Amino acid sequence: MVKPDMKIPRNLSAYLCLCTASFSFNIANAQPQTIDTLEALAWQNRLILLNGSVLPKETMTLLATEDAAIAEREIVWFWLDGEQLDSNVISPLSITAKQQIRNELISSNVVLIGKDGGIKLRRQTFTLAEVLQRIDSMPMRQQEMQKRN
Repeated sequence: MVKPDMKIPRNLSAYLCLCTASFSFNIANAQPQTIDTLEALAWQNRLILLNGSVLPKETMTLLATEDAAIAEREIVWFWLDGEQLDSNVISPLSITAKQQIRNELISSNVVLIGKDGGIKLRRQTFTLAEVLQRIDSMPMRQQEMQKRN
């Protein structure tokens, strides 16, 4: 802590200015970090993987309109339709992460992955209400809701 009567040496002052300028430059030029694997999102997000080549296109509209409920539950969703991948995150995915999504959607059209990385739900049809209810029944989500109250 700097006291009002303290004098900062000239070289320290110049160093602090340089660090501040460098920090500001790095923030301004920051690019979204590539997501290398789905595991990189573990413990921070729940994942919903959706097979967009089978599910109705209205599902995308539903996800957009329920953005607040999705954000509150820290959900990241991925909509895979052939080679096209849409998501509610701006970070690009690596080839490995895209392949992980494809692999998970081989046997199911909808996959819910918990924050712990475990598969919590597999379905052929998507019902957002069912997915949100499943999430809200999870112990980790129960703890999150108690902390907010």
